[in-house]
Amino acid sequence: MAYLYGASVQGIQDFIFETNKLKEIVGASEIIEDICTNLFQKITRDFDANNLIVGAAGKIQYLFKNEKDCQDLVYNFPKQVMQIAPDITISQAVVKIDEELRNDQIQCLENRLKIQRNKRISNHNLGLMISERSRKTGKPGIEREGTIVKDNGQIQKEKYARHSQGRLYAKILNGNPNWINSKFPTDIQEITQGKERSWIAVVHADGNNLGQNIIKMGGDLTGNVKDAFRALSLKLDNATTSAVKKALKLINDKELQTEIIPLRPIVLGGDDVTVIIRGDFALDFTHHFLRFFEEETKSEFVDFEQQFGISYFNQGLSACAGIAYIKPSYPFHYGVKLAEELCAYAKKIAKRIPEQHELTPSCLNFHKVHSSFIDDYDEIIKQELTTPSGVKFNHGPYFLTEQNGYSTIDQLKSWVKRIKESEAPKSSLRNWLTELSTNKERAYQQMERIISKTKKQYVRDLHLDNAKIDSHTTHLFDVLSLASI
Repeated sequence: MAYLYGASVQGIQDFIFETNKLKEIVGASEIIEDICTNLFQKITRDFDANNLIVGAAGKIQYLFKNEKDCQDLVYNFPKQVMQIAPDITISQAVVKIDEELRNDQIQCLENRLKIQRNKRISNHNLGLMISERSRKTGKPGIEREGTIVKDNGQIQKEKYARHSQGRLYAKILNGNPNWINSKFPTDIQEITQGKERSWIAVVHADGNNLGQNIIKMGGDLTGNVKDAFRALSLKLDNATTSAVKKALKLINDKELQTEIIPLRPIVLGGDDVTVIIRGDFALDFTHHFLRFFEEETKSEFVDFEQQFGISYFNQGLSACAGIAYIKPSYPFHYGVKLAEELCAYAKKIAKRIPEQHELTPSCLNFHKVHSSFIDDYDEIIKQELTTPSGVKFNHGPYFLTEQNGYSTIDQLKSWVKRIKESEAPKSSLRNWLTELSTNKERAYQQMERIISKTKKQYVRDLHLDNAKIDSHTTHLFDVLSLASI
């Protein structure tokens, strides 16, 4: 008799981005990474890595051979988690296994976890009304530093931040001789290099069609279920980590020779990636990551069909990404939410493309935040990116490879490079965008004048003929937005 144990960490984003202090964000991301790895292994009696099916990004699946060991973990694990992450909730479920692990038992575990996630959990971090509160979080303080009161979550995050060159550091930087003296930033000023008018970016990337493939895989597997799902988890994690490492290496070799790398990974597990990065590196990093993700997943899954009889991972996986450009003082949780919505929007468009490929094509979408408050991305499109005449300024998403009716990331980068040149008609095009927002006819006449006065290579390379008013969208808003970062 065996027991399939499952755990799901809830409230990850709220816990990580509760404050705008990078040191606490770093500490929180290390805590989440530690929960599914070191902490789980530490309190599991006679832990066997071969029985760990999934253990990353807030999700755990483990096969217990002993009922008592499983009971002890179910009893103790939530308490251990709440001690280091008081605002985190752990949902747990167990399925009894008679013989070999089957697909339907894994699905049963997932269904039970969904039920547990919908159950109301008591908040043990409320405190008495008389308690003095942390001014940053509003939660009861348990420690004072001078005039600053800190709650338990802040203390734990700072504790883990002091060892921030931990598991995420080991995943990405260890083993590379070029990064022996490098480290990740623990303060936002280390990313912006102290420049007051700098932009930073929150990048969120997610694999395409993975959930559908896992469901399909569960129905097609006839044996070695535990080994197949364990191999899937490991291969996916290896491919994602390798893609991040390779993309990081390529963004700027000169910067990577300095002590502080202008990027901080926040979430890195499975097919999910969330990083905070200096604004001028964000597009290059995301572009390279999407390309390497396709290559690395194809390489990792090259023998998957031979091992388990599953063929639909042969071409690897594709991914979509969202980039939210924000100022360093802007609330990070808004930036993360926007990056996730941009990624979801890119996925929605990518899946509409006719099925001429085995994979949903990889693409990215971005937005540069100018307002003090942002709504969801659909509302941003209506309020900020659509003119009264119906012309849209959101030209994306931009695809890794050519797709009919859409621009590529390479095209976007070439436009940005061209518009930065001294003789490029930057000011004229900014004025044209302003005119386009108010008067369609005058904007048409103005574009004709710009084309007549601009060198032919700029007209050709910037596709100014395509920017005439008979189009429903323009790429120039995106180009000028990126050029100013």
